[in-house]
Amino acid sequence: MWFLLLLLHTFAHFGPVNSADAKQGKIILRNENDANPCEGHVEVYYDNKMGYVGDKNWNNKTDEVVCKTTHCGQPMGNSNVYRSYSHPVWLNELDCKGNEESLWDCDGWPGPSVSFYRKPTVKKVKCSYNISFHLEQHKCEGAVKYTIQSDKKETGYICNEGFGADDATRLCKSIPGCGETGKMVTSQWMRTEGFMRSQLGAFKKINCSGIQNVKHLWQCIESHPSKCILPAAVSCTDHKRLQLRGNTANVCSGQLEEEENDKWKKPKNQTIPDLCKKLHCGETSQQNAANDNVHCPDKVKVLLTDDSDRETKCYGYVKIQKTQKNDKKSHVCGDDWTEKESEMVCKELNCGKVIKKELKNINTENGIMNHVKCTGSESSLWYCRAEHRSQKCTSAPYVVCQGSREVRLQDGPGKCAGRLEVKDEGQWKRVSKENWDGSYTKHACKQLDCGDDGKDKSDSDEFSQGTGEMLTFRCQQSDKNLADCTATNTNNQNRNEKAVQLICNENKLLFLDGPQSCSGDVAIEYKEELYWLSGSNERWNKELADKVCQQMHCGNAKRHNQSSPGVKNRMWNESFSCSSDQKSIFDCNKTQINSSNSTIAHVECEGNITVTLTDTCWGMVNISTGNETGYVSGAHWSDTLSKELCKELGCGTEILKPIKKPGTSDGIKFKSLFKMKNSINMRQYSIVKMEMNPESTKNQDSKKPAYVVCKGSIKPRFNDKDNQRHKCSGNVEVSYEGQWLPVSKKTLDNKETQNTICTELQCGNGLSSKPYFGPKPTENHVIIIQECSQKTIAECKVETAELSGSNSQTSDLGGLHCSNWKTLALEDFGPSQTSSENICKGDLVVYSNKESEPKRNFVSSQEFSKDVGEKLCEAMKCGNYKRYRNSTELLKADNWYEGIFKCKNSTNIWDCETQKQQRDQNETAKLFIECHGKIYFVVDYSLIITASLTVLET
Repeated sequence: MWFLLLLLHTFAHFGPVNSADAKQGKIILRNENDANPCEGHVEVYYDNKMGYVGDKNWNNKTDEVVCKTTHCGQPMGNSNVYRSYSHPVWLNELDCKGNEESLWDCDGWPGPSVSFYRKPTVKKVKCSYNISFHLEQHKCEGAVKYTIQSDKKETGYICNEGFGADDATRLCKSIPGCGETGKMVTSQWMRTEGFMRSQLGAFKKINCSGIQNVKHLWQCIESHPSKCILPAAVSCTDHKRLQLRGNTANVCSGQLEEEENDKWKKPKNQTIPDLCKKLHCGETSQQNAANDNVHCPDKVKVLLTDDSDRETKCYGYVKIQKTQKNDKKSHVCGDDWTEKESEMVCKELNCGKVIKKELKNINTENGIMNHVKCTGSESSLWYCRAEHRSQKCTSAPYVVCQGSREVRLQDGPGKCAGRLEVKDEGQWKRVSKENWDGSYTKHACKQLDCGDDGKDKSDSDEFSQGTGEMLTFRCQQSDKNLADCTATNTNNQNRNEKAVQLICNENKLLFLDGPQSCSGDVAIEYKEELYWLSGSNERWNKELADKVCQQMHCGNAKRHNQSSPGVKNRMWNESFSCSSDQKSIFDCNKTQINSSNSTIAHVECEGNITVTLTDTCWGMVNISTGNETGYVSGAHWSDTLSKELCKELGCGTEILKPIKKPGTSDGIKFKSLFKMKNSINMRQYSIVKMEMNPESTKNQDSKKPAYVVCKGSIKPRFNDKDNQRHKCSGNVEVSYEGQWLPVSKKTLDNKETQNTICTELQCGNGLSSKPYFGPKPTENHVIIIQECSQKTIAECKVETAELSGSNSQTSDLGGLHCSNWKTLALEDFGPSQTSSENICKGDLVVYSNKESEPKRNFVSSQEFSKDVGEKLCEAMKCGNYKRYRNSTELLKADNWYEGIFKCKNSTNIWDCETQKQQRDQNETAKLFIECHGKIYFVVDYSLIITASLTVLET
């Protein structure tokens, strides 16, 4: 026995037994009649069993440690209360110094339930703290906060770590009017600016495990956590969410609603403290009791924006614009974002269903909402559960709604015809012919309000293929329009990929049936048939006539009247009433009429329409209308139109490949021309004007004018620059786009080509090709002529090829002798002489072709003038003209040349040639010319008479 007493004495005086004992549990204050967690007897848990603390050796320091252990401030006093003998006394004989963190740390106690304690009472301690809990954002929902009332007021947050559903229910029961149960909600929703600014010391952890019959959550308080990332968040059963409905431009203004059983209803309680603050719409509110309308100080709008922060229609980044933030658009962050939230955005913005959503990586401090969670019944994304505060975003939702997909037909005649384009995320894109079928055409025409079907013209060249990205569509049977279908971007690597082109059933065009482009009977071309507009007096007036002329690009009406229908018995069954701001009669107000036996509307407009080329048979396409003249865009021009224009201008029916590439021009006023079913000429084609908008001006291709080279524009000639004294012989050149290009020698070796060129130049037939004479040409292209069988080279096959730079040789080029060749010479000797030393003076002689040998004839001085002399000396390369004299030597009639030379504004001596009148040979004198220049060499004239022109030239 004495040994046991000694052992107990040892425990009592050498500190606690095993202060790191894992069985040591919570220490709380419990007051049976009051839930105050800072007043009551000390209840201690060991091995999960409740017990008491005996008061042997109890003093003021013990009170201090009790209040510190229970996080209740300073001791205010103690008293004795009776205890239950059914529970053990775990601690007794404590020797506390006051600096311990817990009663378990005090010295003196011999061990759990070791000290013998017979007293029926234990100490009841009262501490200084008065503790209360509340929820931060709403009365019955929000972040869990505590308030300590003592010498000074202290508030802080309960961390979500360790906080459970039972704790939520205890809390809700403790708040009057919040119901009997509670649930945990997403802590991020309740992470307010106040929580983020709080210091670590303001955070507490709750852990009620191991405590029996918890009366107050403060009894579960543990020491300060090392970190607190999220607050505990609770929603009590009697909490009702609030929202405003009725104003998408400002969701902080509208009719107040509260949620009850997942439905939004008019609230029973019309007066709600801090209403706007609870709605995240500012601090104060103005409420109209008559209609439950609430106007909060903040103006909040949900919107979508592009990469440049511009508000868009139904696609883009989800953002919030708040006036209290200087109208700045702030990101909705992407954490926990799902399809449901995307659907909420599209619904709120009246943009139809979601067709695409993604989270994009960003890095911005400009976030305003995060962790958004919608049920789908909210009036706005703003009223979905979310974390409402300024914050950093690392991801952002990007949503594309059905309403962003607009459809149009571009570059066609009328709004219901043209190249199909779909607006995809703000950018107009062409639609690929790949996978396209007839049912898709029906979808497109219906969506455009252009009828229930149409014709696919993708395989024709009626409309421009356009440029830019393409979309490929796949539609399901349940899809009602193209916006419902799945669209994917093509990679555009297939250069031959065609764009969808349509003419919908309801396409209508105006037509004037008359001999002039801007006058005639007024008709509507509909489904390839003409329907005549009624000319009755009550329907056909000056205003409608002006609108018709303006729509036809013919200015205003000069006269309007009626004509008898005759065989034109298919009448249009509508009349039109137009205002000044309507551009087309098809946009005007319409009235159904009985059009039988009606007269036909007839109009004469002020203007006139012409379609020409800037250089007659080649150049840029130019249209002149009633009030405008300009070029046509090359982006919307076709070879078919080029051939039609050439034919109409009398410039042949074929076109050539241009060498020149016209640059961009601000003079383009017209986008395209379209042949109508009943058009006779291009002046009756439907004209589409160029829109002056950023989209059209940005496209550089549309700023390049249509450029046409008609085959009828090419003409051959002999280049007389270095050989003016020769006619129908020399280097051959062809006029091509306003420049004279040399001709391939190989081309000129062909007999049919020789004959065609000589015939067109009125030089007889071809004799032979010849080498190119003179310096290398400066042009870098050569003409190749093939397959000639007609009288002009425009009817041959004509191509161009590049001369191979510095390696090109004049031997690749050629000239030609025609049967009607002629050459001028000056001879200063009689027929018996055989040589001369100066060919810059003498009788003017013309050598020409004869069946067996060259023919030599003298030129008469009849009607000679100084102009003739100047041209002759220039052609002979003999300097300026000096003088002439008549020679009266008698000659036979057949020795005279049949023509004379009379020059006036001529560029070439052969242009001066004309036929002379027949005269008596005795009255006719030879023309002897003397020039200032001299060229000395010996000529054997017997060779001239017996040799060919080629020898003469050498």
